[in-house]
Amino acid sequence: MSKECSATVISNYRFLWLNLSELLQSLGNAYARTYSTYCIFMFVNIVIAVYGAFAEIMDHKEGFRISYKELGLIVDGVYCSMLLFIFCDCSHNATLGVARGVQKTLLSIDLEHCDRETKNEIDHFIIAIEMNPAIVSLKGYVNVNRELLTSSIGTITIYLLILIQFKFSLDKGKA
Repeated sequence: MSKECSATVISNYRFLWLNLSELLQSLGNAYARTYSTYCIFMFVNIVIAVYGAFAEIMDHKEGFRISYKELGLIVDGVYCSMLLFIFCDCSHNATLGVARGVQKTLLSIDLEHCDRETKNEIDHFIIAIEMNPAIVSLKGYVNVNRELLTSSIGTITIYLLILIQFKFSLDKGKA
């Protein structure tokens, strides 16, 4: 676009953007079951690993010491958390980075040297980016981005608090 900035070139890029957005939606739909299962597996694995490690550590009567069992559960929880973070963050950065890069390029075009049709195509392209973002969606149920990560952390925390409350109530019942 730095060499030739005509309405035809910008129109072609706009159609490429719309095709990219549609392709990411199709990709998300095609892999929805796989990625959904992956997210659920990571979610359940994190909850079980963190709760198991916490419960085992709290059951030690002779003081604080970590055995191989607790260490394995902690490593499992951290590993699955990192995988969930990488999955959500990479999707977020890829889609957001592409959109910002294209918008930055469009906004850096010198409009004084462009004709009216080119200016209109630039406006249509910016609107197309806003209206059709390149987002990975799992069949419309959830968008894979950082919001998925934060909602997963919140849900995991709620589940852990409930499980810990059950643990403490069961321990008080035994005493």
